Amino acid sequence: MAIKKRGNKIIYIALAIAVAAILFYLVFSYFYIPKCPNLNCFKASFFKCTKASFTNAGENSTWFYSIKGLSAGECKVYVKVISLKSDVNIGAALSGKEMYCYIPKELLGAFMPEEKIEYCHGMLKEEIQRLMIEKMHLYIIQNIGQISPQTLI
Repeated sequence: MAIKKRGNKIIYIALAIAVAAILFYLVFSYFYIPKCPNLNCFKASFFKCTKASFTNAGENSTWFYSIKGLSAGECKVYVKVISLKSDVNIGAALSGKEMYCYIPKELLGAFMPEEKIEYCHGMLKEEIQRLMIEKMHLYIIQNIGQISPQTLI
């Protein structure tokens, strides 16, 4: 009887270790996203669409990127504006906004996600488009006398 109880304990311990190992693997492979220390690391991960995150702190702006992985031939990338210093109004409008970009596999690494917003969806894209339309409207109003139908064609 004592041997049977000892055998059960060993089985329970082995099962607990196996479950812990499986949980560790799932958490590590699905939820853990390694941080890239520089832009070259991020671009290499982006080219392969392997999970990675990167905070690109430039002179005038700070962007955060997180590559989520490849699905249906597209690389899913999360993009968030941390701060913009170039224009106070634009910076305030875009700071904290985010979007998801779905970049086709054949275009990976050719550009940064925010450079081709036609592949993106979210509040950041909407705000960028709104600001672009606002600037074009202002340009047209300021130059209404100089713009003729022939220059638009």
